[in-house]
Amino acid sequence: MLGKRNRLVALVGLVLVVILSGCSSGGGGTTGSGGASGADTGSQAQKEAAKPAGITEPLTLQMFLQVPIADDDLNKLIVDPLKKKFPQLTLEFARNDAATGGNLTERIGAGYAPDLLLAGFFQLGTYTQLDVPYELDDLIKQSALDLNSFNPVAVNALRGYSDKGKLLGLPLYMNVSALFYNKDLFDKFAVGYPKDNMSWDQIAELARKVSRTDAGVNYFGLYPGSAGDMGSALTIQNIDVATNKAQVNNDKLREVFQMMKTIYSIPDNDFAQMTKLKPADAFFKDKVLAMYTFYMNGVLTQFKTDYNTGKPMNWDMVTQPYFKSLPGVGAKTDAHLLILGAQSKHKQEAFSVIQYLATSKDVQNLMSQEGKIPALNLPDVAQNYGKVVPFLQGKNVQVLFKTKMAPLPKFHPLEASAVNKPVNDALNDVVTKGVDINTALAKAQEQVQQNINDHMGK
Repeated sequence: MLGKRNRLVALVGLVLVVILSGCSSGGGGTTGSGGASGADTGSQAQKEAAKPAGITEPLTLQMFLQVPIADDDLNKLIVDPLKKKFPQLTLEFARNDAATGGNLTERIGAGYAPDLLLAGFFQLGTYTQLDVPYELDDLIKQSALDLNSFNPVAVNALRGYSDKGKLLGLPLYMNVSALFYNKDLFDKFAVGYPKDNMSWDQIAELARKVSRTDAGVNYFGLYPGSAGDMGSALTIQNIDVATNKAQVNNDKLREVFQMMKTIYSIPDNDFAQMTKLKPADAFFKDKVLAMYTFYMNGVLTQFKTDYNTGKPMNWDMVTQPYFKSLPGVGAKTDAHLLILGAQSKHKQEAFSVIQYLATSKDVQNLMSQEGKIPALNLPDVAQNYGKVVPFLQGKNVQVLFKTKMAPLPKFHPLEASAVNKPVNDALNDVVTKGVDINTALAKAQEQVQQNINDHMGK
């Protein structure tokens, strides 16, 4: 087990300890109140059964925070509501932070067994290989919880991570990608701001107007995200689930590489230089990057930090750029999920926590007001979104409800470990070495297949 110094502890109902560690970096269907509406759960008896079971005796649960969530958000959205609902409950938090114990794989190797996890879809592949998630279907059935009350795209995406179509978690809030921009840089160079519903081609042309070297400072026009993030709009199946055959040498990824090549061919928007500087630092810290695409939950923490330190960026946001073949479609379906640890010795109680946070209208409305997009279908969610967050006032936050998130491809457990490095290496060859796209993708396909074969012992 982890030592006390490696724990971030919040005592629900007893003592609330200020969490000292910083946030880790994290990294979808229409979000918000669209989709299936909350259905009636049936009889009064069913409604009573759907209420979370009580926690009547003192109990401590371990919760691992894989995704970034600011300390005050953690307190407002998780600790305080649970303190009121389950006064006998103590939560001990651990973050995905090397300074406080490392990532989940390292912690599990040291004997850590979380009861609960807050994570994104991106981590589910690794989690399933570690046998971390506990299937919730039986607990959901016993509780009479109504899955129709959730955003259906999140639930359907979750089922895709199990070969049996089981639910490995419940969505707590959605995560939508957008394009964020520094208004001061556009003003500095007298260039018009980006607008909603622009294609990647249009955004690339806009980036060309603001990319430059001025007074010895390199100003970058655009960071489009990783090849995986950009390509997620196209729902690319990189590994055939039935045959375990690599198929990264495909037209969709070719389209992504061509767009990346266009963007990084813009003078002063150099891929190697931006990578060296780190895109997040270029945008938030150094303020030399004009446009930055990322997921809202990931940037909220940074915008909040800037605001609280009295140095807020003059920023705004527009819809995620789209490929001309799929107008209006942004990046992949994503949500931050509550997951029940398979090794937990308190599964019923931990599920009660998940059920309450994910289905309580009071908690979900609070999340909306605090800048999290509820996964629960609620009326007026778009109007209430972020209304108590000072740095979101006057911002174009409605774009989060305009973007259609792309469906996920069929899940393959080796998607991340076998595919990511060869594809990223191929992109680097294309944009920095001038390698032909077809040649680079053919090489990547060979490497992905070798990775798959090595893992399967072929």
